[in-house]
Amino acid sequence: LVKYLFGTYKIKYHVHGLAHESVEIDFTPPYKRISLLNALEEALGKEDKFPLASELTTDINKANKFFDNLCKKHHVECTHPRTTDKLIDKVIII
Repeated sequence: LVKYLFGTYKIKYHVHGLAHESVEIDFTPPYKRISLLNALEEALGKEDKFPLASELTTDINKANKFFDNLCKKHHVECTHPRTTDKLIDKVIII
């Protein structure tokens, strides 16, 4: 999509507005594949120890409670219904 829209895989993005310096974002494939849970755990620091992925996928209540607590801890608002999917979406923006 980036290549189609801009004619290149590399685009300039003005994080702080056009008056400030831009950063280059490179969308050149192939893309690095990452584990969502590992990336979140790494980004949030070691104080937020994530359960094993197998525990979160086999016990939906545990997953919901874990991500609900994570949102509360980091003051991330999430409207009702606070489904696990919705909580994960909110945690990603921390």
